Amino acid sequence: RSSAASDVYKRQVMEKHVRLKIFTPDKVYKEQDVRRVVVPGADGDLTVLPERAPTAMVLTNGYVRVLDEHDGITDKYFIRGGIANIADDICAISTEGVVSEDDISKYYDDNADSYAGNGIEKSDVKMVNVRHILIQPEGKNDDGTYTDEAWAEAEKKANDLLTEWQNGEHTEDSFAFMAAENSQDPGSVENGGLYEDIYPGKMVDEFDAWCFDPARQPGDTGIVKTSYGYHIMYFSSTGEHAYWYVRAEEDYLNELSVSVLQEVAAKFEVTESEQNAAIVDIMQQN
Repeated sequence: RSSAASDVYKRQVMEKHVRLKIFTPDKVYKEQDVRRVVVPGADGDLTVLPERAPTAMVLTNGYVRVLDEHDGITDKYFIRGGIANIADDICAISTEGVVSEDDISKYYDDNADSYAGNGIEKSDVKMVNVRHILIQPEGKNDDGTYTDEAWAEAEKKANDLLTEWQNGEHTEDSFAFMAAENSQDPGSVENGGLYEDIYPGKMVDEFDAWCFDPARQPGDTGIVKTSYGYHIMYFSSTGEHAYWYVRAEEDYLNELSVSVLQEVAAKFEVTESEQNAAIVDIMQQN
């Protein structure tokens, strides 16, 4: 194809959809039209696009990830292995089971005392992602505290930088660039000031309060004073889940993987024992 024809073909493919079907032993778990889907193959992940050549593949435990046209994840389903049959813009997955949000919630409830003992309470507050630019005071008193003048200079610099950003492109990318150029936080400066998956109590109180203000919206900015200095804040986004859910999901899936490995190991031991017994039997016959 010519370059122009190739571009037209790519656009036509992108406008089409794949019909995703997930079957468990007792029902059709999910059926939806998607732009593209990534399945966890036993030999590696496979991205399924419209008009893909027919194929069948063995799946391992892992996430089926639904992607939008920008490769952002819109949905994901953890499956317990299975088979994927792909043909005619259909991706049909047969699996032993799908881990649902209800499964994760029940797992937390079954282990609630253990989680509570580690300070992980069940809450509807979702984790958040924020960027910040830390401006630290320069100049200390004899007792090691920052001088009033140092605090005032740091505050002025923070306000000046925020004003400069507001008068410019005032986008998240431009904020990230400003953070990389100005922030004194070694933990985030190389990542454009970004902290991801912040949950209540993870940061110092003042920082925490700004992040979890119920009125907070993506794109919000502000200046927060903590014992570290002045933080120019940028609210990036709210996560998909609360902290308790992410921890319970990780623990549940790890436990599930261990049980699968133990099951495989037990089957191997039985098979090996049967083979050894057969060899002994043959030797005795001879």
